[in-house]
Amino acid sequence: LVTKLITVIAPLILVLPAVNIVMAIASHTTPVTFLIPAEYEGQFCVVYGEEWGVSPTFEEDRMVLTIPENGILIIQSEFDAGVIDHEYYLVDNGGGRKKIVSVYSLEEISKQMPCVYSEGTGSIGGGMPDGSFSSESPLAITFAHFTVSNKDPMLAANHKTEQLIDSLVNCGRR
Repeated sequence: LVTKLITVIAPLILVLPAVNIVMAIASHTTPVTFLIPAEYEGQFCVVYGEEWGVSPTFEEDRMVLTIPENGILIIQSEFDAGVIDHEYYLVDNGGGRKKIVSVYSLEEISKQMPCVYSEGTGSIGGGMPDGSFSSESPLAITFAHFTVSNKDPMLAANHKTEQLIDSLVNCGRR
């Protein structure tokens, strides 16, 4: 009986932690540093996987994404799903960086300013040969959008996502 218990329990004790460690390592994304104009307020959007987008730079092992004044950054890199490692900085005209926090709920915005709230990721499906639409289509748009609350939580909460996405769809890329 003891031998049977050991042969059943020992693999569970050894295998489960090993699987968790492998999954944790495998699911991490490329670390990203977001550089946001110091006076920026409101939403910004990053569109991934566009061949005509900008090629991100790297500082050490971190991808650096510089958010433009219009809040829409289109990059060549594909979207990388998994556990994120994001850092956010407000950048003044002289290039000075001030690190800001990431908040995880809209209620935290007024308590943590300046801050960034990750609104989430998504895709707009593209046409498929059978006439349907799918996020797997080469014509699909994959994006992540965020809200920067710099000085005014009400302004930051004024959701402009529809305007950003409409701009992407209407930009004439297809």
